[in-house]
Amino acid sequence: MLVVNQNGRWTTYSINEKYGVSLISSLESDEDLNKTDREILEYLKNNKKITSKDVIKLTNISSISGANKALKRLFDKNLLKKTRIKNSVFYEIKEY
Repeated sequence: MLVVNQNGRWTTYSINEKYGVSLISSLESDEDLNKTDREILEYLKNNKKITSKDVIKLTNISSISGANKALKRLFDKNLLKKTRIKNSVFYEIKEY
């Protein structure tokens, strides 16, 4: 999870940027994730952010409330972060 920059007493640590993506890849095979969850995560790997409308286009879900429930399920599993810009809400993969 961390990258070490050794410099004697002043060794520093930074977050490994590649770790979050590999974490999501390993979670995609998790049995706790259903088909919709996997589709959303695959979309996010390629597109970086997703909205409720994107979920409707991507999956068998046909309503905004259903799309919001699917996104909230992944948010509650601590896999996504929610961002709001003015009136727009979108989700991104949460990096660790």
